[in-house]
Amino acid sequence: MEQSVIFEPVLGMIALTFAVWVRMYMTRMKAIRAAGKPADHYQRPEGTSILPDEANFVADNFKNLFEVPVLFYVLCFGMWMGGFVDVYNLYLAWGFVVLRALHSYNQCGKNNVMNRFKVYVLSTVLLMIIFVRMALAVWM
Repeated sequence: MEQSVIFEPVLGMIALTFAVWVRMYMTRMKAIRAAGKPADHYQRPEGTSILPDEANFVADNFKNLFEVPVLFYVLCFGMWMGGFVDVYNLYLAWGFVVLRALHSYNQCGKNNVMNRFKVYVLSTVLLMIIFVRMALAVWM
C-alpha cells in the first residue's frame, strides 16, 4: 500500500479544524459585537462567560481539536515514516476523523453531553488501537 495515503485522513482532520475555526470566528464575533463590551473585557477566560453558550461551545470544541487529535497526527506521521500504513490503520484513521467530525457537529450544535462523550470515547479507542498496532509492529 502507498504509505502517503495516510495523509488523506490527516488532511480531513485539518479541514475539520479549519471548519470549526471559521464557525468559532463567526459565532464569537457576532456574540462579542452583540455584548458591546470593549476588547479588553475578553483578555481572561472569565470574560467570555457573558457570551451565549453557542459561542463558547464552538470555542471549547476548537480547543478539543488540539488535545487527543495531536496524538492522531503523531501516530499518522509515525506510520508513514515507519512504513506501517496498511488498510486497517487507514480505516481506523478515517474512523477517527469521522467520529471527531460527529463530535464537533454535536458540540457546536445541541451539545448533548452523553452523545458527545460516547463518540469521544469511541474515537479515542480507535486511536488506541492504531497505537497498539503500531507498537506491536515496532517491537515485534
